Amino acid sequence: MYSAQLVGTGSAKSFEVVFTTSGSQPLDRCCATGSVARIYDRSAKGFVLTLSGGRSTKVLLPKKKGASLGLTASRPFLVMQIYVPLGRPFTTELVISDEKLTRRRLVFSTAFKDELFDELHAQLPRS
Repeated sequence: MYSAQLVGTGSAKSFEVVFTTSGSQPLDRCCATGSVARIYDRSAKGFVLTLSGGRSTKVLLPKKKGASLGLTASRPFLVMQIYVPLGRPFTTELVISDEKLTRRRLVFSTAFKDELFDELHAQLPRS
């Protein structure tokens, strides 16, 4: 992970970068299956990951199953920047474990029409 300082209004706030597409081998830090490639995107002015190939294409973080991304009470936020072309099907699943190792799932998908919630699972439509 990389440490950095975000300068806000009046005070600096620290944050951790858990994955970035920069560097010589960024896919070595994650488990990528299917058709995953790193390309340079002019509009993003940097490297991005492109995923194609349907449901079999995945990017899993962290690479080792059961490892932590380092989110703690002092750094409780995860920010993801994802671009999905309009009209394309898309699903992303975020699995979160708490300190008691209880797993909770958030699933965002274009396949869902309505929100569905229970204690350990939430399905959220992407409109």
